[in-house]
Formats: sequence, C-alpha cells, structure tokens
Amino acid sequence: MIEVHAVTQQGKDSGSLGLWSDEHISPLQKVVQAIHDQGSKVGLQLWHVGRKGTLPQETAVSASGLPHREQYHPLDRTLN
Repeated sequence: MIEVHAVTQQGKDSGSLGLWSDEHISPLQKVVQAIHDQGSKVGLQLWHVGRKGTLPQETAVSASGLPHREQYHPLDRTLN
C-alpha cells in the first residue's frame, strides 16, 4: 500500500505525495512497475488533509471550518 497521495494541491500536507497533476503519473508509474516486477500488487491511499492541514489559511480548504484541535486555526474557506 502506498500511503497519502493528496488529490488536490490544497489537500496536501507537508510530507504527503501528490496525484493531482499529469506530471505525477510518470514517477508513480515507475514505482508501481517496480512493485509489479516483484510479483506484487499495489494500492494507493487517496488523501485530503482537510481541517488537519498546516497549510496557510488562504490555501487550506475543508468541508468544515471548525479547527481540528486547539492548536489549529479555524478555516476561512469551506466547501458548501
């Protein structure tokens, strides 16, 4: 299982990989092919960090504006 591939640039967090652009396909194909060459199957975890994100307030998007924990700030941009 390949974990944490953000589905949008606004949904990524530090350290997460991305899969929102065609530019991400070729490098990921190399990893998948290497796994297949060893006779294994692969799965990918799609991810959107939402309100747990540490991105700047102006770029973060979530379904809820409520902060995840006290140390997080409420989000100004929510999906309605």
